[in-house]
Amino acid sequence: MVIVLAQMLATLATRLIGFSRRWMPTNRLNAWIDTDRGIGWGLPLGVALTVAFWWVGSWAYVHATTGESAWWWLPTVWAALNTIKFAHVALRSPLVWIARRVRRSRIAAAYRAWPRA
Repeated sequence: MVIVLAQMLATLATRLIGFSRRWMPTNRLNAWIDTDRGIGWGLPLGVALTVAFWWVGSWAYVHATTGESAWWWLPTVWAALNTIKFAHVALRSPLVWIARRVRRSRIAAAYRAWPRA
């Protein structure tokens, strides 16, 4: 049961990230963070934007629940999705950075060990 729930959550997270990359304007920032130049900025930008979107979402949620227009739910959901997306960026980017460094060092070591003619 736990494995099925974990698979469902992983599938939901994957679909949510895919949806937000395609339909939200912050996808360009995510694409830049995934490059070699931007991966070092993944953690600080992810943390800062997670807090910023969390604040915007909570502000919009207060307006939505105090009896104002129901349109306040739209920025609430938008901010919640971006909060999840940038929290994912903040958690993933250090791991990706380490994996890229390890891969590059292995390639460099294999290149140095290659016999020269």
